[in-house]
Amino acid sequence: IVGASNLPLFYSSKIQEKVETEDIVSIGKANINQEQLIQLNTDVIFSYAIDAGGMKEVNHLRKLGQKVIVIAEYMEQKPLGKASWLKFFARFFDEKTIHQADSHYLKVSNDYHALEIKARSAELQPRVMIGYPWKGNWYVSGGLSFQAAYFNAANANYIWSNLKQEASVPLTTETVINDALDADYWVNCGNKQQLRAIVEGDERFKAFE
Repeated sequence: IVGASNLPLFYSSKIQEKVETEDIVSIGKANINQEQLIQLNTDVIFSYAIDAGGMKEVNHLRKLGQKVIVIAEYMEQKPLGKASWLKFFARFFDEKTIHQADSHYLKVSNDYHALEIKARSAELQPRVMIGYPWKGNWYVSGGLSFQAAYFNAANANYIWSNLKQEASVPLTTETVINDALDADYWVNCGNKQQLRAIVEGDERFKAFE
């Protein structure tokens, strides 16, 4: 890896070490510096495109002779579907790496299914809510999303499983409070790290069980 966008978002300590030594350079944030990217003389560029504008940028780089591969793991609606992209990336390395990736994926898959079977035997089926208001809307995962698949595998009762779509669904805060007042678990509550911070956002949230 010689360059990447949005470097501060990388969790890997190995990546951050190489950023500090400038072995990995920033190619921008929201907008990619295409000239700098081309100067890196890469063998391959992994990118993504969620709309026509994104594909236009990808196609422009391809016209300039760059080998761009579009990554679309975000479209996977099953957790193991996302995990399988490990095998995809391994194909760009040697046979040993491919074998390691395949073996690791098999272990992850087996562990996942074993936990799923264990969860099915649990008497408790907790009610789960998700999300936090953002710019006037409270976005919850659709009932066909990978988040909903996680909850289903864990034998949890996802409150909005009846929303039969893959994308997020915008709800009013009042609707969420009404639907999820007695939820047992609250998952992905934005960037809030403490109960105090959650309540500071809206005093009504004290009512959640």
